[in-house]
Amino acid sequence: MKILLVDDEKESRACVADFLRDLGHEVVECADGYEALTHYHAQEFHLVLSDVRMPKMNGVTLVQNIREFEDGRNVYIVLFSGNVELETAAEAMRIGANEYLFKPIGIEDLINITDRAVEYQVCR
Repeated sequence: MKILLVDDEKESRACVADFLRDLGHEVVECADGYEALTHYHAQEFHLVLSDVRMPKMNGVTLVQNIREFEDGRNVYIVLFSGNVELETAAEAMRIGANEYLFKPIGIEDLINITDRAVEYQVCR
């Protein structure tokens, strides 16, 4: 599966990316929403994992932009945050995120997310 991983915290992003690669997934890493949109336009992704709080473009705005594309409903999107902000979580789900998680994201969470993303692709 092809995954777009977006997080401005380089060490956190690298740890998640390495684990996903060990599971056999192809991972493209980005540090912010603008960079992610550039990659999203150029390639097809099955899963987008994005932090909420980032410079330049936050994760909620990224979801909104992706969902506006013609193929934007075909990708499974999960937002995550280190801050418990229920209003932000509700807004993210309203505009099209499939899931919202709180950091740190556990190994079991990542496995379950990738499984649900595969199911989402099959049901499309």
